[in-house]
Amino acid sequence: MKIDDPSKHTKWLKFMVPRLQVMKQMLKNGGILAICIDERELSRLLPLLDDSKVMFGEENRIAIITWEKATPKNDAKHISNITEYVLVYAKKEEDVNTKRLERPEELNEKYKNPDRDSAGTWVVGDPSAKRNTFSSVYAIQNPFTGHLLLPSSGASWRWQKQKMKGWLEEYGSKYIECDLQDSKAPALILEKVNDYKNIEDNPAVEKAKVLAEKRLKEGNWPRLVFSQGGQGRIGIKRYLNEVREGIVSTSYWEWEKLGSVSLRSEESRERERERERERERERDDLFWLSKEDLRMVTTMLEPSYKNDYKPSLLVNEQMVNLMNL
Repeated sequence: MKIDDPSKHTKWLKFMVPRLQVMKQMLKNGGILAICIDERELSRLLPLLDDSKVMFGEENRIAIITWEKATPKNDAKHISNITEYVLVYAKKEEDVNTKRLERPEELNEKYKNPDRDSAGTWVVGDPSAKRNTFSSVYAIQNPFTGHLLLPSSGASWRWQKQKMKGWLEEYGSKYIECDLQDSKAPALILEKVNDYKNIEDNPAVEKAKVLAEKRLKEGNWPRLVFSQGGQGRIGIKRYLNEVREGIVSTSYWEWEKLGSVSLRSEESRERERERERERERERDDLFWLSKEDLRMVTTMLEPSYKNDYKPSLLVNEQMVNLMNL
């Protein structure tokens, strides 16, 4: 096809449509199709795949992944094009079973245990959630300072009020609910603070501060923590042992993590040769079509790789890590 052919895009679509339809028909309900393509035909392929009458439909689109396939080239005329796109579609999205990627060790290194918590290492998380539920939007009185704290703007406290109250009371003081007439749910304030607006030289606040600082020195702090030795923001302990195994794959694949075509192709080919030597069975359900910069692969069961198409090696390898097939 000549580059100056005015109908080249139409011809390309005519070439691809019947092949894509065959690919879809041969997929299992939980099967996925991953197509790697550059910017030249992306704007025509995407609407085609999103059309439920012709192809998969937008509701079955799993992701549009941006793949940083190479390092920048300084000899580019305008902008160095270093990305391609991986369009991932399912025959039936509800039947697809994905898995998490291996969790990098550096993420676990962020978890510390400065208070010798018996539950293990932890990091400070946000105790508020991005939802605005009236009953969960209320003030909390800091046991160290007496100041009133609210959830982040447009958010509400993530946990039930009784659980929040229990964590606060672990600092040694009793809390009660009090309507502050602030158009919010009743606040959690120190029990014997008669005037919550006047916290200077307030005996109840001073007593709560002493008890809270004592609790801080004991270690094994409550689930709710306060930064800067009690003077700062409120946070919540997030324990490593509560974190789900692995991490969710993202829609951006970095060159530094996935590698480039040139650096990884020989390594990938060698792994494939080793796999082929070990296999004494038929090749898995894997089908390839190549046209211009289009690479297509359907993966069922344990996928294989095609040795002579370098860009597809990296894309398919990442999809194997993502899809629990």
